Amino acid sequence: MPAYYNEHDPKAAAWLRELIRRGHLPAGEVDTRSITEVQPADLAGFLQCHFFAGIDGWPHALRLAGWPDDRRVWTGSCPCQPAGSVASSGSGSGPRPQKPPKNPKTVCPKVCPLAPPSLPKNPFPL
Repeated sequence: MPAYYNEHDPKAAAWLRELIRRGHLPAGEVDTRSITEVQPADLAGFLQCHFFAGIDGWPHALRLAGWPDDRRVWTGSCPCQPAGSVASSGSGSGPRPQKPPKNPKTVCPKVCPLAPPSLPKNPFPL
């Protein structure tokens, strides 16, 4: 089963496709829609789902940890605010940085019900 990668930035999505093509990431589909547009049915059939993928270090890190490409896992790296941004400076002026949804519950209930129930609560025990 292919992996699902969600990344709305066109340049990052293009880089993901290249990393997949070269075999550096598990084979999969790159979806450039906003995460708020992703529906549970869109994720059916995928063993791995990577949200806010960026250039997707998660699959690489999972491989380094010995996690096989055909084992279920969902990852997400919500966007953070760059140092010096309006959000971190408190200045209230200048360009508004991109933020994750104000209420994650508006995204998660429609996506997370499909999260595999067989995933351990702590897949990386110490």
